[in-house]
Amino acid sequence: MKKKNKAMNKKGSLFRKLVGSYILFAGISVISIVACVILFLLTASSGNISSMLPYDVVDQNGQVKDIKPIAKFGGWVERLDGEFRVVQVFGEKETADYSYTASDLLDLTRSNKKSDNPYIGFYEKADSNTAYLVLYPRKNIEVSYTFNLAHIRMTGMNGIFLVLMIVLFILNVVMHSLYVSRKIKKPLHRIAKGMKQVENGGKQIRLDFATEGEFTQIRDAFNLMIERVEAEEAEKRRTQEEKNRMVLELSHDLKTPIATIQSCVSALNEGIVAADELEKYYGIIGAKADKVNQMADDMFTMLKMENAAYVPDPVKMDICEFIRRQCAESYEDIENAGLELTVTLPDRAIGVYLDEKLMERVFGNLLGNAVKYNKSGKSVSVTLDEIEDAVEITVGDDGSIVDAEIRERLFEAFVKGDKARKSSGGTGLGLAIARTIVAKHGGRISYRREQSRNEFIIRLPKGQSPRSQ
Repeated sequence: MKKKNKAMNKKGSLFRKLVGSYILFAGISVISIVACVILFLLTASSGNISSMLPYDVVDQNGQVKDIKPIAKFGGWVERLDGEFRVVQVFGEKETADYSYTASDLLDLTRSNKKSDNPYIGFYEKADSNTAYLVLYPRKNIEVSYTFNLAHIRMTGMNGIFLVLMIVLFILNVVMHSLYVSRKIKKPLHRIAKGMKQVENGGKQIRLDFATEGEFTQIRDAFNLMIERVEAEEAEKRRTQEEKNRMVLELSHDLKTPIATIQSCVSALNEGIVAADELEKYYGIIGAKADKVNQMADDMFTMLKMENAAYVPDPVKMDICEFIRRQCAESYEDIENAGLELTVTLPDRAIGVYLDEKLMERVFGNLLGNAVKYNKSGKSVSVTLDEIEDAVEITVGDDGSIVDAEIRERLFEAFVKGDKARKSSGGTGLGLAIARTIVAKHGGRISYRREQSRNEFIIRLPKGQSPRSQ
């Protein structure tokens, strides 16, 4: 089988293909040129090439034939007597001469380079008293001399020249094919080598070679493809690592409330809890159970949001009215925390496609964090601005700054704050869930520290459903 494949590869090699195609197309080109010349001559001479020759205008009976081929080139025929006087004209005569001398005829029949006469003539004597002169405008006729190889006797030198010509043609074919083959095979070999390296698991494979335009496009497309594959693999690794970390963090965070519940249940079962403390223990069990339930619910929401196939169920609504409602629901908690709430919204309705239940979770999380972490400030603010075809909603507070080390990872799962803004029992999934929900709506969320305020900015497209994106 290997021998067969090797033979097939050799038979179909690029070099042989180039040699064969060069010979084929060279032959076709030569045949086409000859055919075009023949067709032109046949058309110009009304299908009779020989009738264009100046010495073939008189038949065996001394009669002038059809001179149309001659007339096409502006020529005419004159019959002369024994003293070179014009006896008869066939065609349209352009000269005023009706008699010639031997010197005149010699000048007329000279080649283009040896005469200044605007006309050229071809003289043929029929008998002692009759001759024919075919005249053309010299600008329409080019005189050349040819040799009929069919009548040349072959000698040793002729054979050498013929063999030399054939050898030179073969060398021309081979050299041309080798040159073109090298130009094609070199970049193809580099591309095939790169693909083989990728197939064998090679990393950071890039093609870097100078070549012609078409192969440059293939080279650049290959490099772009590898870059995208590597980016996708890196994203997959990052996502998998993040999910693994989420599971580990969740299992770690679940241990504390579950251990507390188990301790309380054990104490109750063993009867070591005083009657006046039963309510306290039951309260602890309920609170920790709510904590476990919240963590499970956040994890479920996070996994659902990260599923590429999941699409929210948006409805077009007035974003301003939606924000007013969310602020009203959080107002009591903000007031109880001793903070002042400022809401700045346009007076008119602005239509935005929202999955109301999901976006309630985003705003509930942001407003809840503004209350939970703002221990040193006095205010919470919500503003909405229109920017071209989008809206920007800013939820801010004047609390302590988020640590610089945390800012870049603020929207990752299980990031709960920093030294200045400690977590107060959250799951660490709130901002990560908010980021994925906003992304599902075709928007983005970001953080910035602006004029001593912590600001979370949500940018959402106006009047465009996430399902149509």
